[in-house]
Amino acid sequence: MMIDEGVTIHDIHLELWPSNITVNVTDNTGNPVSGLTVYAFCSRDNFDVVTGQDGTAVLNSVPTDEYWEFMCLDSRYFDWDGYFYVLEDNQNLNVDIILVPRTAQYPLKGKVTDRGGVPIAGAVVEIQLINGNTPYMYRVTTNSTGEFRSYSYTANLMRVTISRDGYTTLSMDMMPQHLPFDGVFILETEASQTGTINGYVRDFTGNPLRVFRLWHQGRVSPVNPPPLIHQVTTGSISLQVVTS
Repeated sequence: MMIDEGVTIHDIHLELWPSNITVNVTDNTGNPVSGLTVYAFCSRDNFDVVTGQDGTAVLNSVPTDEYWEFMCLDSRYFDWDGYFYVLEDNQNLNVDIILVPRTAQYPLKGKVTDRGGVPIAGAVVEIQLINGNTPYMYRVTTNSTGEFRSYSYTANLMRVTISRDGYTTLSMDMMPQHLPFDGVFILETEASQTGTINGYVRDFTGNPLRVFRLWHQGRVSPVNPPPLIHQVTTGSISLQVVTS
């Protein structure tokens, strides 16, 4: 269009991105969660949207990206963070979010023991939070009483793997319906051989020491219970050794 000599005006038409994202939010009993803010991030921009009565929220006309991340931070529920979701050209994306009510201090607590109920200290607990295409994994270690606790995040699927030298690795999947969870995880002893150590406990002059307790740890245990303590009455000891 010419409006004056030497001046040209061009009409520029901008088109909206054709893709939409639908987010469905429920609690771990299947009930929709309304009035919840969902935060969405991609490499180009970030958004937030609030769920309706049916627990659904829609992001209209958003850019395609292979690094979409969604997050829910609400005091009523444990935190939820999922990434990465891929939104391809001319496609729509559905994201399901399952939240766990914050009815306990931690979504996952536990105690790791052997088959006899003896706590296993120093066990490594790996927790994977599986929501999108890229699971997030972190590690915690059991304390002296075999106990551990998770972070405050939950996921649509939590994969828990517990390992310790001398024991068979335990792996289990926990769904939101199982949470919060506070229970015992039992590790089985690996296939092993046993033997016995016999000897004496003496002082520096060579005389047997009498009536005291011998403490030990690791894979050594007394032939006669109680576990982890051996009562020495004559100076002689007999310990059972388990070697993998």
